[in-house]
Amino acid sequence: MSHSFKHRFWACYLSLTVTGAIIVWAGLIPEWGEYYSEQPSLRRQTKAIEDGHIALATDVVTLDWDQVWDNGKVQQVWGLAVPIWRLPFEWLARLFGRYGFPDRLVFAFSMAGVR
Repeated sequence: MSHSFKHRFWACYLSLTVTGAIIVWAGLIPEWGEYYSEQPSLRRQTKAIEDGHIALATDVVTLDWDQVWDNGKVQQVWGLAVPIWRLPFEWLARLFGRYGFPDRLVFAFSMAGVR
């Protein structure tokens, strides 16, 4: 391993560790082990995209806060960027036999990438 590679590796490792600690300290993860958001809307939208459509449902009784009934389907109103960002993480979780990737950790990875 070259000297500069080791420095870059440790700088990246330290950056991610500090970023993760700040995120936990700032309240993103309120307690150890609470990695999933209490709001499942983004997970539902990501699942819909995985299933090949963007509608959350076709039954009006499933309509919830921040959703609309349009053209016979339940739609979310705040965009698809976050659910699309979440897709690779969800696929990774399923590759390892998990139901889904922790929402708050997806956000932590997003925050770590913006420095």
